[in-house]
Amino acid sequence: MLAVLLLGLCVGWEVVVLATYYFRLTDKFRHGYDHVWYAMAVLTGAFFVTDLNSTSKINALRDENQVSKGASAYLLQQVRRLAQECETKTMVLPAACHWANQVQRKLEDYSDHGPRIYWRFGPKTTTEIYSPNQRLHNELDIIAIRGELEKYNQQICPVVEISARIQREAPVSNQCTHPPSEYCTALTEPLRTKDIKILHDIGTTVAIANECIIPLLIRTRIMQEKHVISVQNIEFLWHLKWLFFIFFAILAGGKVANATARLASTGKGDLTHGGKTAGREEAPEVAKPTLKIGKRWRPLVKVRKNNIGVINGKAHLHWAKR
Repeated sequence: MLAVLLLGLCVGWEVVVLATYYFRLTDKFRHGYDHVWYAMAVLTGAFFVTDLNSTSKINALRDENQVSKGASAYLLQQVRRLAQECETKTMVLPAACHWANQVQRKLEDYSDHGPRIYWRFGPKTTTEIYSPNQRLHNELDIIAIRGELEKYNQQICPVVEISARIQREAPVSNQCTHPPSEYCTALTEPLRTKDIKILHDIGTTVAIANECIIPLLIRTRIMQEKHVISVQNIEFLWHLKWLFFIFFAILAGGKVANATARLASTGKGDLTHGGKTAGREEAPEVAKPTLKIGKRWRPLVKVRKNNIGVINGKAHLHWAKR
């Protein structure tokens, strides 16, 4: 693209130089050209400020996508461990074990989706994750899955309620970990039942962080959709920006050509028509008084006083012989 800008600079220089030569453009044209030049310089500054804002939006989209990828991979690792424990009969949780076997493919896809794909195919509701094959549409079945996952967390990483406001969580171990803080920025969706109480949510050690990560995957899909729309608008404006920069390069070439014309006019004049500098009006030559002597004309050197007369209030020079 740099070559195109350099070509535009050369084209602008050549066009203005030829216009100055053939149309005998004066400094009046150059002063008007400076007005356009300064206005375009201000617009160019505005484009640079807008470009900085565009970069921040692109970075925000990239960061959101990295969060969704990392959170999906983190939950997938915990789900696979639960599935292995279900296979070895360590855990007897029929709804949770069935969900762990079914949801792995979806979480793996989420961990691979880039920003152009995740906002289209990411989860819009928790139902899409708790019923990965779209077979569990009953809310009671989803409540059963979440209840068994809470039971699994309580068995591996028990939380002891000391009082209504004080809890003692399980210590950190190979199975009980604190999810990364960036994966727990969304509010947990409340259960519509009083039979199950969610104790393992934000801030506690868990064996599986479904209550923390699944709401995050829904929220980050919404954020990525907004960022993608903004970035698409930015990419469309980028084409207009490049057209503007090409036009600005042509205008800059004309500015250099005006400087070239001024430089040439200070000497004998390279941009000339018959030896006269283009763009500069020559002062008319004043005829010198001459006197015809015989068949020749010679300059009038001296004029007698009585040969200066007044006609209609103006002094006129009369021809006189020596």
